[in-house]
Amino acid sequence: MAGTFCLGIFGIVFLIIDIYCIIKMVEFFSIKKNGVCCSGKAIRLDKAFSKARYVYTPWYEYTT
Repeated sequence: MAGTFCLGIFGIVFLIIDIYCIIKMVEFFSIKKNGVCCSGKAIRLDKAFSKARYVYTPWYEYTT
């Protein structure tokens, strides 16, 4: 009787852990697919001449 009770408790604990892991995995792949949103602004734009054309390098400042 006690063995059956312990198996039931372990089963419930592992079920809760599985559900938590699935939720975290979904969040991870959602962030990986869509990225993380943040706001930022361009603070500087460098202009250089390279191989007969201009190359622009923006500098951003942002917070997440």
